This record gives sequence, structure tokens and C-alpha cells, in this order.
Amino acid sequence: MSNIYSFISAPDSILPSVGGKGASLIKLTRLKLPVPEGYVISSDATSEEIASFVNSLSNKHTYAVR
Repeated sequence: MSNIYSFISAPDSILPSVGGKGASLIKLTRLKLPVPEGYVISSDATSEEIASFVNSLSNKHTYAVR
């Protein structure tokens, strides 16, 4: 999953390819502001990467996609 990152682990190099909202959430997380746990998907992600990531999510939680 080289094109999917948690807000915490996202490198600076990914910021241009995750959109404004994604980049802002990463930056807010780095500032230790109260941001719910989340992930960003780079515009370079393949449908296989996205499908694999979605399949790895727990059925015990509710998720929001933006």
C-alpha cells in the first residue's frame, strides 16, 4: 500500500497528490490537533491497492469517505 498513508505516517512528498483536504488533515495531525484517525489515498493509487486497503478494514467500525 505504497500510495495509501495514515495521517500520522504520510511523508511530505505525498502532500501534492492527496488533495487540499487530505493535506490539511495531515498537517493538523502533525500539529497534534484533535483529528480523528484517518488515511489519505494518493492520486497514484491503483484500484488493486484501494481494494486491498478496504478489505483490510474492520467490520466493527463505521467509516467516512471524503
